[in-house]
Formats: sequence, structure tokens, C-alpha cells
Amino acid sequence: MQGTRGTPWTDTGPFQCLGHSLIMSRKGDGKTRRIAHTGGASQDAAPPRPSSADRGEAPSESAFLARESAPPPKGRRKNGSILMVNLVDIMSHEGGGHHQMALMRGWRRAGLKVRMIAPRRHPSRVVTADHIVRSWAPSRLSGIPGILDAIPQMFYIVTERWRNKAATLYVRANALTFLQVSLARLLGMFTVVEHNSWLASERRSRGGGSLACWVEGVFQVWSARMGHLSRCVTPGIGMLLRDAGTRAEKIIVIGNGTDLDHFSVIDRDTAMRATGLDPGVTWLGFIGLLSPWQGVETAIAALPTLLTRYSVGLVIAGDGPERARLEQRVRDLNLQDNVIFLGWVNRDDANTVINAFDIALAPFTRRRNAEIGVSALKLRDYAAAGRFVVASDIPGVRDLSETGWLFTHEPDNAADLARAVTSVLEARHTWPEARQRARAHAEAHFGWDVIADGLAERLVARKRRL
Repeated sequence: MQGTRGTPWTDTGPFQCLGHSLIMSRKGDGKTRRIAHTGGASQDAAPPRPSSADRGEAPSESAFLARESAPPPKGRRKNGSILMVNLVDIMSHEGGGHHQMALMRGWRRAGLKVRMIAPRRHPSRVVTADHIVRSWAPSRLSGIPGILDAIPQMFYIVTERWRNKAATLYVRANALTFLQVSLARLLGMFTVVEHNSWLASERRSRGGGSLACWVEGVFQVWSARMGHLSRCVTPGIGMLLRDAGTRAEKIIVIGNGTDLDHFSVIDRDTAMRATGLDPGVTWLGFIGLLSPWQGVETAIAALPTLLTRYSVGLVIAGDGPERARLEQRVRDLNLQDNVIFLGWVNRDDANTVINAFDIALAPFTRRRNAEIGVSALKLRDYAAAGRFVVASDIPGVRDLSETGWLFTHEPDNAADLARAVTSVLEARHTWPEARQRARAHAEAHFGWDVIADGLAERLVARKRRL
């Protein structure tokens, strides 16, 4: 719906992003543990959605790719023609890849004609779906940055426009998106830019220089101003684009989603057996990329306070640049017996791992996250798995505290995180109801079909206004 004058369109519900991508190994003992994949739902789970098999989608080694081979359902609307372009590696288990593939899947289920162009960074990995085009990737050559993979994609955009009559370009923002948007406009295509982050802030958080940050910020704004529509995953990103000169009527806010088939509630005992965790311990858990803005250090720092009253442990699933520093922090606090680093977890195992968390954590830092907010995939995955969540009180999370399954704490404050966890531990009698609410909320607001349908409606509405 149209917001007030001068503000972006926004969705009626809160939306949040920062994915997890994950293979299961355990560092320290030199062993790799495969976690058994489990399905089904507990008695607390909401009624199950149709499975992939029920929809006639063929299983394969990589389920999230195999599902793309299914043709659009017959008898449904087919008046759309969308070309998705991105720089994510769809053969990896990165959150961005899941996001793009899930959105494509949702549109195809709705009967839209959708094709995707993504870089072919791993030639040995084969995608059989004929509507996914693997573009040549210069980054396969040593020393060439991945951003340059966007250049050859422009040739593919021209080919798709004339050969397959692509009418809409849907491109995930990067530093060179403005070139692709400009080309698509020249070809007469309707253009949509997806903004999952503020590129300048992301570059700065990774130690980028002021000039590089400025350039990426300018290029991101150019892509938004040249495109017909910008889909932002948080209101904060939309406000930054508006303040930089993008017209408000070009901006919509629709957050990320989760795979409601893949993430579901399973029995705690089953999850404990599969992960090998002690069922007599109350487990706090985090899953995701171990980067500075995730705030995992705050969770570690809160553990000594909690251990004075409760038998708790902390599971950290994921890997990344912060892992070595976090492991050292655990040793400094003498918490080796209370903290388990699982390492990267395969996506097929992620639901089992999440279901082993009695309380799921998302202790995002204030820096970087407070400016634009978050549309975190992990929060949606937690909800779909029926988890009780403790997360930082920042934009994109705050509104979810009213849903009955998420408690907030002050960002970067270990004492306040311990307070929030204590509140949850003292209210165990409310856990079954809270978990039902989490799953129900995910089904109502976070399913990718819901996101895809809402976005398709906004695209049509914007086209009509032109």
C-alpha cells in the first residue's frame, strides 16, 4: 500500500537478512561429524505444508536446485516474463543464493515465466534446469575480483531480451548494477533493483578505504535512480536511497523469507540424538556466518553469568573470519566445556541443528545493523523451526518482540543478553505456546511464496503507474 508522502512503500509486517550457510565439522578434535537429516514435526508444530514430493518436484543431491527443474504449474497466470541477474554462487550454500533461488521458485509456482543469469564460478558443478543460465565468470581467473563477473552478464542480458523476450530485469544490487540497469533501460525493459545491504557500510565494515566506500555508495544510488523500482529488504535502506535522491514512489520495502518446507519443528530428543548434544543441558544456539556484526562475542560474554544459576551451553554453528578470535575468547573465559563450535553446517542439516537450540540467539551488533536495520534470514529460519528467540533490539528485530516468541536485549551488552535469556528460562511453561506462535507467524509472513506474491503485485502496480 502507498505510504505517507515522501516515504517508501512498506509491507504491513516486519521483515528481517543475514543468512547462514553451513557443512558440519567440528574444529579441535580433527573429526568431521555428519548430522542426520530429520524431518517431521512435533505435536507443537503447525499443520505441515505440502512437501516437495507432494508438489511433484524431483529430489536430488542439491534439493534447493533440483526444485527449479519443475515447470510452472499449468492453468495459472503466465503473463510475466522476468530475468533475474545476480552475482551469487547458486551452487554454494550462501544465504544470497538461497534467497534468489527461493524467490524464483515462488514466482514460477505462481505461473510466471522466470529465467536467471548467475556466474559459473565452479565449472564442475552442473545445473540441469534450462531456465538457469550460467554466465562466464572472469573471477575464475586468479586475482580477478568477483564484481567483474557483472560485465559479461551484460551480453547475456541482450541475448535474453531478444531471444526469450524478457520484459523485466530483476537484479541484485552490486557496485556495477547501474551498468546492467542502464543497458536494460536501453533495451526497453522494466528494471527492478534488489537492495539487501548498504554497499558503502558493508565495504567499511570489511576495512575498505573511504574512497572505495564513497564510490560503492554512489553507484548503488545510481542504480536505484536509473531503475524503475527498488526493492529494499529494510526500511533503513529505503530511507538512505530516498535521502540520496531516489524518488519515494520508486521504493518498496519487502523483507526476506524462509523455506517453510525445509525449516520445520522436530522433536527435541530427535535433534539431540542427531547432533550428539547432552539433552540434560539447556542449549543456547547461533547459526550463521561468524562476522563482526553478528555479535557472537556478546553471547559468549554472557555465558559466565548464566552458568552461576543454570546448566546451559552454547552451540555456535557456522564459520567465518571471526572464528579464531571467538575460540580464543572462549579459552580466555575458560568456557571450553560449555561452548561447542560446530563449524560449517550443510543446509540439509541446518534445520536439525536449529531444533537442537532451546533458545536461538541473534545478538547483532549496533554498528552497521542499527543504521539500516536487518532482514535476517536466520530469524525467519528460527521462527519456521518454532524456536524461542533472544535477539538484539535493533530495527528489523524490535517489532518482532510483540509476537510472543522473541525477546530483545540491548545490543553489545552481555549483561542485558543474560537478563533476557534468564527471563526466558524462568518462563519455561510458556515455551510450547511460544513455539507454536513462532511457526504460525512464519507461515503467515515469512514464506517465500508470500514474499514472491507480494513482490509480484508491487511490480504490476508500479508498471501501471508509469
